[in-house]
Amino acid sequence: LKKVNLATKAVDDISGLVDISTGGGQRGLLDIALHPDFDNNQIIYYSFVKKSPDQDVYTTALARARLVGAELQDVEEIFLALPYAGNSSNFGGAILFDDKGFLFFSTGDRALAKRAQDPKALNGKIIRLNDDGTVPADNPFVKHEAFHPAIYAYGVRNPQGLVQDKETKIIYETEHGPMGG
Repeated sequence: LKKVNLATKAVDDISGLVDISTGGGQRGLLDIALHPDFDNNQIIYYSFVKKSPDQDVYTTALARARLVGAELQDVEEIFLALPYAGNSSNFGGAILFDDKGFLFFSTGDRALAKRAQDPKALNGKIIRLNDDGTVPADNPFVKHEAFHPAIYAYGVRNPQGLVQDKETKIIYETEHGPMGG
């Protein structure tokens, strides 16, 4: 992770990232977003691929930290898209703050299409959180026992783009389809 000063062209390496699984497939750092009040709190969010501590399986994770100079401080993982899976593709990882300050986070189906339809699995979903990683009380499935309460939308494949239209307030998600499909 690097910080670039556009005026001076200075490039600084950012230290303090959590352990990010890299290597084969689509593993690595996925997305970065600034807190809506970044100018005052210097909080950034980043999504990344995380390896299970005891097996060779992976998932998509979301962390936040305070950027002080070129160092991340007070780093905390705030969401983990369980279950882990052995393949190294379709992690998703897009991050968006909407106009109300809610944090949206995408997770890929991990090339296991049925998981995107599973209301308990967090693969193949759009997740909606408060900025501290807690689940908003008005999430669409928060009162449905069959669903994980963080789910905002489900049935997505590999969502790598989230944006909110400034005029209509509609949130759009973009994703990759299968090769040749």
